[in-house]
This record gives sequence, structure tokens and C-alpha cells, in this order.
Amino acid sequence: MKHFKQLFVFALLAFLGFGQMWATDPVTIYSETFGSPSSNTNVSSFSGWSAAGITYSGSAKVGSTSGNVCGLSGSSSSGYVYMSSASIKELIISGINTTGYTNISLSYNYKGGSTSAKFTVAYSTDGTNYTNLSSNNSCKTTWQSKTEATSLPAASNLRIKITNTATNYEYILTT
Repeated sequence: MKHFKQLFVFALLAFLGFGQMWATDPVTIYSETFGSPSSNTNVSSFSGWSAAGITYSGSAKVGSTSGNVCGLSGSSSSGYVYMSSASIKELIISGINTTGYTNISLSYNYKGGSTSAKFTVAYSTDGTNYTNLSSNNSCKTTWQSKTEATSLPAASNLRIKITNTATNYEYILTT
């Protein structure tokens, strides 16, 4: 029996992407490559993150199967984060400093092994109350790019939470 019933790949294109301070050109506030893990590891135990000062928590896992690397231009990581079931379903990224920026957007790429795969993306400035940017995003079996329509707030500790909302459908974050 296959370990995962479906594959839903979700790639981060400069994950917390383009905020502006006083410039007219977009700047990248936060980006993560997900390292090169040698085995599947819980995100809170993994130490190969590329972004300094950021905390990763939740039940998601880190892996590095070559077939899960994003096929879109600009995506080059060999590592990824995946969520695949009711017990492996959430990634929380904390410590993103967006203070002083405006028009902050979140852009990412994603792919599903089935159109049944769904996920929710939310943000929080206090770690308790989350606001959905999008919910029950449906997937296609080809790579897609998305920029959330809602502008994120300026905060010293912005948190992003990604949740698998479909039981037994896997999705993966990668760059």
C-alpha cells in the first residue's frame, strides 16, 4: 500500500514575498529553501533551514524526494515540507518581521496529485488568532502559481499557518 494516497505539492516562490518600504520595486522579506534533508523529519526537529531567525512548528515533515521539486521557473530546492494526513497536517512559520513594510503579499506555487487535495493559508500577528488568506484551495495536477489577494499586516512576528484540510491527501511545500 502506498504511504500517501495523493500528492499535493505546494511550492513557495519567495514565500513571504514582496513587501515595500520606500521603494517602488518589490523586495523579498522572507524566503526558505527547505534545505536538503536526508530523511523524513518533523519540522520542529529539522535544523537545515536556510532562513535565519525563523521558527517552524506543527506536525508537518521535511523530506527530499526528487520527484517533488517544483517544475516552475525559479524553483530550485531539493528539500520540501509535506502534510499528508490528519496527524501530519500543519506547518506554522513564526518570526517573520514585516515591520515598516506595506503592500505585503504572499506568493507560492502548488500542485496536487488529485483535485481532492485542499489546503488553507492563514496569518497571525499574535500566534492565537489567525485570519484566513484563502481556504479550501483546490488543486490541479499541474503546477500553479498564486498570490494571495489580501495584503498582510506589518508585524514584528508575523506567522503563516498552512493546513491540510483534506484527510489523506498530501501536499508539499518546496521552492
